Amino acid sequence: MEQTSLLSKIIFYYKHLIIVISLLILATPQYLIFGKLGFIIVGLGALLCVADALFDREFLRSKRAIWLVLFLISFAITLIINRSLFLNLNCMSFGYTAIALVLLYPNRQTNAKATVKEMYSLNNTFLIMTAIFSTVGFVMYVVLFSYRYNYAEGADYIIGWSEGGRLFGLYSNPGLMITAIAIAIAVIQYEATIYLNGHINKKIKFLLIYSIVINFCCMVLENASGAYISLAMFIAIYLFLKLRNRFTKLGRIKSTFKALLFALLSVALLYVIIYILRFLLSFVPGIYYSTINLFQGGNADNFDAIKNFTIERDIPENYGALTGRPQIWVKGIELFLQKPVFGWGPVSFGQFKVLEAPLRHLHNLFIESLAGVGLVGSVIIFFFLASSLINLVKKIFGLKLIEKDNYYIVAASFAFLMMLAVNSLAEVTILYMTRLSVFMFWLYLGYVTTLTDIGDPSHFDKPFNSLYRILKKEKNIEK
Repeated sequence: MEQTSLLSKIIFYYKHLIIVISLLILATPQYLIFGKLGFIIVGLGALLCVADALFDREFLRSKRAIWLVLFLISFAITLIINRSLFLNLNCMSFGYTAIALVLLYPNRQTNAKATVKEMYSLNNTFLIMTAIFSTVGFVMYVVLFSYRYNYAEGADYIIGWSEGGRLFGLYSNPGLMITAIAIAIAVIQYEATIYLNGHINKKIKFLLIYSIVINFCCMVLENASGAYISLAMFIAIYLFLKLRNRFTKLGRIKSTFKALLFALLSVALLYVIIYILRFLLSFVPGIYYSTINLFQGGNADNFDAIKNFTIERDIPENYGALTGRPQIWVKGIELFLQKPVFGWGPVSFGQFKVLEAPLRHLHNLFIESLAGVGLVGSVIIFFFLASSLINLVKKIFGLKLIEKDNYYIVAASFAFLMMLAVNSLAEVTILYMTRLSVFMFWLYLGYVTTLTDIGDPSHFDKPFNSLYRILKKEKNIEK
């Protein structure tokens, strides 16, 4: 790795640690046992933030850093005002949010190749772990293994296959969308490998193909509509940008139309494959048990049992087509109106119930933000996100400041960011929650910003860039 300092190397390994801990603990029922380990991770992250402020000061150079600082200050004010409401959980949310914004978002690499090398390394860790987790989950489905653990009133963790028609596997919630994220990361890894090596060796090819196949099967079994829509968004944007670039000789209008047509057809094909695969996978447990029965001296004449097994999600009647989200959104708006300025704190909603169940979050990033950190924090962070999105769209569609060789990596990474952003309309995917998707979003936002914007600071960076140069100059004088 082409790191610039010892602190940069430590932060690089800390990023690996975040991914490993997120998958092993935060995304699994083990969080109930090892949840306190999160305080150690946040504490270590706080030390690294302080070290960066004292030595490298890389955060000061990250795009639009001033808005992230203002957001964290507003978030801290929210915690102080609501210190009597779930203070520990809200502080944990603040800690992980600060880590994402201060350590994960600022890309410490100085050029495109070094940035892609870091992406490549982190992606490998992520893909290997998710491939193992999904393999175990798929085996649990084949044998119909199921274990239910009640950890609070009206709240259960399920390991394996749920009688409600969903695969949980080793994850605490199919809605975490980890399998869909793994598929997108495999595509990004393909582009990164081509960029770095010019070809893909057998080991990497096997990992990418196996990762896509096993995670796709598990995603289908998870029966999460949000994951289907988000993956469709990723495929559509990625193919559109890639094919539009490939078809440039046809002219702007023709290339855009042709790329858009292929992207839409790919989305339709995705849903056809999901439907067919769900039907085929419904036979797998029956075939397995029939085979076991046959080897144990019985017979395999139980085709009806195999045929009658269906993968259908059991949704309570009062939840409706959107699984209770409209009722949750209405409650969230009511909570926002009660504390519109600084909000309640993003993890303070467990005291309220909707559809006879405690609120974990508000299933929409905008409503979660308004109710959680109020109008002040929401305006700041959404201005940051909107300006970042507009900047990326201008650069990607205008092909400005993007090296020709890494355009496809940028296209895949941008599609990944949009995939998570779209999912945030029905979940809380990129902020506030201690979820892997939050960390991956901010990591990749930093990477894409670097790959599209090296050496081009925006107007809002000037205060911190000036401070960075002054401090850096003083440091050089001391040497």
